[in-house]
Amino acid sequence: MALVTGPLHSDAASGAFAGSMVFASNRGRKYVRSLVTPSNPKSPSQTGVRVMMKYLSQLWSTIVVASGASWETIANSRNISRFNAFVSENLQRWQANNSPTCSFPAAMVLDTLDPDSETIAGVIMSASGAAGYATLSGTPDSTGCGDAVGAIIYRGSAAPVGVWSEAIGVFPVTPDTPFEFVDSPLPAGTYHYKIRYFSVDGCLGDASAGDVSAVVT
Repeated sequence: MALVTGPLHSDAASGAFAGSMVFASNRGRKYVRSLVTPSNPKSPSQTGVRVMMKYLSQLWSTIVVASGASWETIANSRNISRFNAFVSENLQRWQANNSPTCSFPAAMVLDTLDPDSETIAGVIMSASGAAGYATLSGTPDSTGCGDAVGAIIYRGSAAPVGVWSEAIGVFPVTPDTPFEFVDSPLPAGTYHYKIRYFSVDGCLGDASAGDVSAVVT
């Protein structure tokens, strides 16, 4: 329900109205937009955006002062907050099949991100299925993935290519430290997965050469 002060055309309004409009404000500027209800809220592209949005929201709280300040200029030019500038720019990067960057502009020089390196762990990534979910695990080793700060998991009914719309998980990693990712809920079937690592300054490594599969019951 819309909350109003005076009629909708005068003082203030916020929230949904009549199931078709959303009233809101941004830094003192009031606006209205159409209320959009997705026909398939779990489509691959929507999932891809949501997993990155979740990661970016968590990442922002860890960014050091200097990196956060680098978003000031672009934020001021758009009359938005630094956080919104950070999210907006990184979502654009994401949908161009690039990885997020903590500082603006992205330096993109830290590229020791080989997903097929087995120096430490001996296993690139493994997958196991169970009733309603699959578990992915692996270890980015410091020799091949020394610049890795995050990982992206891609899923497909066959071997995924490694594009953002196939992403089902984005999470932080530390070289030489094992990770585990649970993909759920899933209907019964066989699922194929690949992984890519990325650096703090926006470099994105190649997708793993081979895919791993899990049979979910």
